[in-house]
Amino acid sequence: MLSGLDADVRERVALLREQGRFFWLDVSLSETSRDDLVDALRVPERVLPALALSGDASASRSFHADGEFVVFAIRGYVETGVPADEAAYGLRPVEVRVLVTGDYLLTLHEERVSLPTVLALDQQAERSTQYVVYAVPEAMLVTTSEALGEVERRLDALGMAWTEGGGAHVSRDTLRVAGSRLATMRRWVSAEQAVFARIGVEIGALRGFETQDEPYFDRLYEQVNRLLASVDAAVHSRTSADQCSWVKSFSRS
Repeated sequence: MLSGLDADVRERVALLREQGRFFWLDVSLSETSRDDLVDALRVPERVLPALALSGDASASRSFHADGEFVVFAIRGYVETGVPADEAAYGLRPVEVRVLVTGDYLLTLHEERVSLPTVLALDQQAERSTQYVVYAVPEAMLVTTSEALGEVERRLDALGMAWTEGGGAHVSRDTLRVAGSRLATMRRWVSAEQAVFARIGVEIGALRGFETQDEPYFDRLYEQVNRLLASVDAAVHSRTSADQCSWVKSFSRS
C-alpha cells in the first residue's frame, strides 16, 4: 500500500512494476499533479476522462472498461475532525475514482486523506490480488453504512424531540439537511449498484484476474444491494404511520 506520489513513492512504483508485483496506490489530486500521475503509472489517454473528478452524482457515468483498465466511481465517508452536532455530521463524503489493472490498484480523490489509513485495512496479511481489489470498495461501502447510521440516529432524535416537546425544540433546517443527505446517499448507492453489477465481469477479464478462488465481486454486489435496501428503509420509515404527523408538519412549513 502506497500513499502520495513523491519522489520516493515514484521510485517504489517503478521498482514494483519492474518486478511485476501488484500494489495499491492512493493519491490525492490536491497534492499530486495529474501529469505526474499519468507519467508514473503510464495511464493512456483513453482512460483519463473516466478519472476526472467532476462531483457528478451519477457514478455510472464514470465507468470505463477496455480489457486492460477498469475505472469506476465510489463514494465513501471520512471523519470531519469536529464533533457531530445539529449543524454538522461527524462524517463527510469523499468521492473516489478507482482504477484497476493487472499491475496495480489506484484510488484517486481530491481530499487530503489517506484511504489506507482511513479504511484501516490489514497491511501485513498476505492476500491475493483479487482480495485487495475487493477489500478497498468493500471497506468504503462500510463507511457509507456508518454514515447512514449517523443520519438515522439524527432523525430518531428529531422524532423523539417532536414527540416529547411538541416540536418546540426541533430544527426544521436539521430535518431538511438530514433528508437531503439521505436523498444524495440513495442516488450514489443506486448508481454504485449498477456499477457493481458489471465490475465482476470486467475485472475478471483483466490479466491476472482470470481465475478467482472466491466470488469476491459477487459479494460486493450483494453488499451494495443490502445497503440500498437499508437506505430505502430509512427513507420510508420517516413517513410511516407513527411518524407521519411530524414529518408532514415540516413538509408543509
